[in-house]
Amino acid sequence: MKASLKKTSRLLATVVRHARPHLTWQNALLTALAALWIALTTIAILGARRQWKDRIKWVCDGSAPHTPWQEFHDAENRNASVYTPYHLTPGGGEKYLLSVVEVLQKSGHFVTLFLQENNIVQSVDQIMATASHLRVELDPAMLAIATWPMEEDDWDVARANPPRVFFALGNEKYPQAEGFGQLNFYMCQFPFDLDQPGSKGDIQRLATYNYVLLNSQFTFKWYSNFVQQAMPQLTHMGWSMPSIEVVYPPVTLLPPAPSTAAVRTNIMLLGRFFKDERMSKGHMTALLMFRDMLPQLPNTTRLVLAGQQVTGFGKFVQSLRDFATKHKLDHRVVFLVSQPFSVILDALHTSAVQWHLTGIEFDGAKDPATLEHFGISIVEGMSAGALPVALELGGPGDIIEHGVCGYLARDADEVMKYTHRLLRLPAVDRVVWSDRAVARAQNFGMSSFRTRVT
Repeated sequence: MKASLKKTSRLLATVVRHARPHLTWQNALLTALAALWIALTTIAILGARRQWKDRIKWVCDGSAPHTPWQEFHDAENRNASVYTPYHLTPGGGEKYLLSVVEVLQKSGHFVTLFLQENNIVQSVDQIMATASHLRVELDPAMLAIATWPMEEDDWDVARANPPRVFFALGNEKYPQAEGFGQLNFYMCQFPFDLDQPGSKGDIQRLATYNYVLLNSQFTFKWYSNFVQQAMPQLTHMGWSMPSIEVVYPPVTLLPPAPSTAAVRTNIMLLGRFFKDERMSKGHMTALLMFRDMLPQLPNTTRLVLAGQQVTGFGKFVQSLRDFATKHKLDHRVVFLVSQPFSVILDALHTSAVQWHLTGIEFDGAKDPATLEHFGISIVEGMSAGALPVALELGGPGDIIEHGVCGYLARDADEVMKYTHRLLRLPAVDRVVWSDRAVARAQNFGMSSFRTRVT
């Protein structure tokens, strides 16, 4: 603070020195106004930076104020709007989004869900089907669909009669939709645009929001790092920065296994089947590790690869099957592709270890977007009693207590080491670990989410 004020003083002295040769009363007035403007701008920026540091402290020390969702419980306006630019396919972001819709509906709000015109979901019935798959309870009578972007006339109506709550989902630092509600929330899953500078329009849209919600401390670290560049611009334009809060995604906890821990012999990877240039669940690496581990594994141990196949990735799934066939793993690898929930639950109940390998096929140090941002499937597996082994980088560190209910690994070698360790646990010890995993998972259930946001 003192150093910044010294810089300001030197700048003021320079202004005065250059103005002195022509110091008429007009120049003196202009000089004084310029000096005042510089001083006020400096103080405002310093104050904004201090405010930002305070917000970081709020989240990191656990003293962050709860989001003021309780404000709309007694409000007369019972309309809410929710927007996603993404297809409503079963996934973590969609689970978060539709859970917000559930919370809004259960607080008495009629929810309008804004979707892009080309979204694969085009009806309330289709939304209900997706919600059912994600085990989210929605009321179709309190739900409507609208097309985004709105026509100009619709914008005029929306601004004149704003919904009580507007919630938007995105993968960028700056929301791509203007917040037009009385209370506006932007949920950034992860700032995939990293340090890409924002335009004036981007920053202006950010200023229309009251809160930015993030899904983990990992996401918070990168979001706060990259978005700080907007602070001076917001201050200069007279806008305020939204409050930033970590609100963990809601997880539908699974029932415990009816069988004993002794029958848990498998290794399971639960994650959608897809791979692009920045994201992968690590299915191929799982096959490679399992092949290398096979000589030391019990004969009863299987590798179970389970999850929904993302549209357009049929060839990717076939390449995994072909690899298993080529390396004579067919009898030890089970593929559960786009299977009903009951089948996935049975597989979790017979799995001793659950792998979570998102980001293992990329360099997360160079591109943090490739890593797991939270890890909903980890919590699901833990609630069913499976013991997680996940990469230590990314969101899993918020979930797993290393050496207590699972392990956080630095690389594939450590994944294999910790997996062998867990599989060799005596049955009694494995039950203890499993019970601790179930207990830890309760912190991330739907009831915890409702408590956090209401």
